[in-house]
Amino acid sequence: MAPTSIERASSSSSTSIPPWKYDVFLSFRGKDTRENFTYHLYTALIERGIHTFRDDEEIERGSEITPKLLKAIEESRFCVVVFSKGYAYSRWCLDELVKIIECVKENGQTIIPIFYHVDPSDVQKQTGSFTEAFVNHEKQYEEETKRWKAALREVSNISGWHPEHGYESLYESKFIKRFANEIRRRLNCKILSVGENIVGMDFHLDKLNSLINNKSNEVRMIGIYGIGGIVQLECIVGKHDWFFQGSIIIITTRNKHLLTCHGVDEAYEVKELNYEESIELLSRYAFKQSLPKDDYKNLLVRAIEYAKGLPLALKFLGIFLFSKTIPEWESSLCKLRRKIPMEIESVLKISFDGLDDMEKDIFLDIACFFKGKDRFCFKNFRWLQFLCREWD
Repeated sequence: MAPTSIERASSSSSTSIPPWKYDVFLSFRGKDTRENFTYHLYTALIERGIHTFRDDEEIERGSEITPKLLKAIEESRFCVVVFSKGYAYSRWCLDELVKIIECVKENGQTIIPIFYHVDPSDVQKQTGSFTEAFVNHEKQYEEETKRWKAALREVSNISGWHPEHGYESLYESKFIKRFANEIRRRLNCKILSVGENIVGMDFHLDKLNSLINNKSNEVRMIGIYGIGGIVQLECIVGKHDWFFQGSIIIITTRNKHLLTCHGVDEAYEVKELNYEESIELLSRYAFKQSLPKDDYKNLLVRAIEYAKGLPLALKFLGIFLFSKTIPEWESSLCKLRRKIPMEIESVLKISFDGLDDMEKDIFLDIACFFKGKDRFCFKNFRWLQFLCREWD
């Protein structure tokens, strides 16, 4: 099949590339797919960092589409049109489609049709479920109907995506995942590296996803605070109206008070790794495997006491002990009782550096007071436990 005019327009290079505000514009009939297919498609795109415009104000009232919507079409790199059985009943959708084709021809955008429970030939010839819709339209909107039919014919000639045709073995969720991944590939989105040997993240990610879940398409700010030694992102964040609709802003800091003052919508505390997670992370660096060697288990338990569940401290400790024999481990652990390696000390010092001058003086006074004491005697000082809670 020869390429259509809009395929040639979207694939040709342009001397001036418009500054795209959105990666994807979703065109769909809300009554058909808003609560199912399109909702899951939108979610999959957002989860992959694809800035997507979804019209949440579409109404079946026969009015013209708003300037806000027209501008969103013009500023979108990809226009994804979800053809459903009831698509042609909506004048709103048909006007939207005409505008999309105009923009594709003028700006070189890319249009991608999805034929959802619809045969492309029904879209092209206005047969099947499209027949009745146009019988009603032709009685009231003769001139508009000509433009709508022409737009449908052009789009139906583009190679589109078919959840039924060629994907019989895929569940709908897999189809959506595959489609979203293809959009990400075509946008050339870069996936940020989070490093190797990440341990204990599943629980935190589940909690964060529950906080991030943004069905309202509003701007949300999520604050992450907690221990030193987690990967930190320094950023300057303004008000909610600085950002696009549907944006999720994540701020990380050790200071929960900063998040409270800034007015984040949700705050999540990242705590130290637990015993099992500490064993696994230390083993990954000390033995290059997720479980400790049998002969080293007792030594590993002693080693993790020095790191106090801090990921970076465990990492440096594992690197420090890597490839050492059991006697060398014994010797190294004895040395750790007297002096902590500089790499681990620098991680632990993060918490100290976060204190103000008065708090540092109090901390050093307490440290000197307990020097040489058994660490378990700390439990007898109720006032000190209260003070530490106040600092936290």
